[in-house]
Amino acid sequence: QCLSGRNICANVGLRSLTITANKTSLPNYFRFQTDVPIDAQLDNKRLLEFSRHTSSGSQLATKLFDHDSVRMVLLGRDMVVLRLAQREDFDTLANPIKSDITSFLESGASAIEHPKQPDDGLKDLTIPVPDPIEGVPLHMVHLQKVLDVAIRPTLRADRGDLDIVDFTPLEDDSVDEVTGYPRGVLYVRLQGACAGCPHSKQTMRGFVANVVGRYLPNVV
Repeated sequence: QCLSGRNICANVGLRSLTITANKTSLPNYFRFQTDVPIDAQLDNKRLLEFSRHTSSGSQLATKLFDHDSVRMVLLGRDMVVLRLAQREDFDTLANPIKSDITSFLESGASAIEHPKQPDDGLKDLTIPVPDPIEGVPLHMVHLQKVLDVAIRPTLRADRGDLDIVDFTPLEDDSVDEVTGYPRGVLYVRLQGACAGCPHSKQTMRGFVANVVGRYLPNVV
């Protein structure tokens, strides 16, 4: 529930930008709503959370943490939600924070660092069918090879990694026509720096899933 609101207007490009600052029903949480997207890839229903320790993934969050009272930054498509040390800090910080958001939007910088998709380099990457390993299904040997060659080097460059948790064949026991491998669902777990990264879901869906699907169409 909105208890109070304030507006600030600025020119962004050829149009006027309006930022509305509201107190919320949650103690010490305050919403700054913009009428232009902060980041079109974000979702207002699932805000991306940053602490002082993880703010390096967002230039905007890093800027907002310059204010000592800011304890948490949550970013959505067109909103910023802050948790402040004290509710009274809102009256002092509302305008400076709106100015920071306005300056950031005027700069044209990206609010968060989206993980790079190394598609171009991987399209020409050849991963031959590996030699069989006694006691291990060939599709699992091939899967491990794909992870080792096409995925792990990228994750390890950022001090991350991943492990296979399970591969569950589909109930209909269907087989992929291209590879001859059983079709199924792969479960993996991010490790190292990737496990706590605010972009872990994007890494899993936009990178890991795409690469595995490209080389092993039996993974659905």
